[in-house]
Amino acid sequence: MTRAFDLSAIQNISLFDNFALDIDLSKIEVKRVSVKEIRRAIVTGHYSGVMPDATQEAFGAYQDEVLVGAAAYGPGGNSKTFGAVIEGFDSSNARELIRLWVHPEAPTNTASLIIGRSLKLLPEQVGLVVTFADTGQSHNGAIYQATNFHYLGMSNQGIRYVDATGVEVTARLANVYRNRNPEKFAGMSLNDIRNSLGWTPIISHQKHRYAIGVGKQRKQINK
Repeated sequence: MTRAFDLSAIQNISLFDNFALDIDLSKIEVKRVSVKEIRRAIVTGHYSGVMPDATQEAFGAYQDEVLVGAAAYGPGGNSKTFGAVIEGFDSSNARELIRLWVHPEAPTNTASLIIGRSLKLLPEQVGLVVTFADTGQSHNGAIYQATNFHYLGMSNQGIRYVDATGVEVTARLANVYRNRNPEKFAGMSLNDIRNSLGWTPIISHQKHRYAIGVGKQRKQINK
């Protein structure tokens, strides 16, 4: 429902034109920011071209006030995303790393730095982070291996949706919309909401799945 903001962001000056900053890892600061601050980076630099509506935490990596990387975390694609890894985890105490972007001029280790620091800045109640490497993009998750995520094999194929603009979205996003707009979707089932929004179901391909424990219980969770 925020696709208009994505389209507007695309019209802004490119992040890649006239980039003269010599990126130095020792000078990068990672901090929590608003979704607005990293939207342009995600919609112009990430292969998906979409800033997820379900984003809960957004982080920007800056050097001299210039954005050189970004990460976004959300509630997971479906209700089983976290419980399938460790029983008792759900969207209240776990997150999915749903977007990661690094400026193409950045050093190789920049992505690892952004992931590592953003994990430490997640809300205190978060103990588990799950992420996926998209085989449809020939990704195998090397960056997650480099940042000590645990490889959990391939995810199962499942149902996802394509919205009215042709963008692939998760089934769970309908619940996010219902929570944000209770008056508009009052009395509607999730399927009713998806139908009203013009979503078309598709079969998703398998992805490499990774997870890591964070926060005070990270050692126990990782074990």
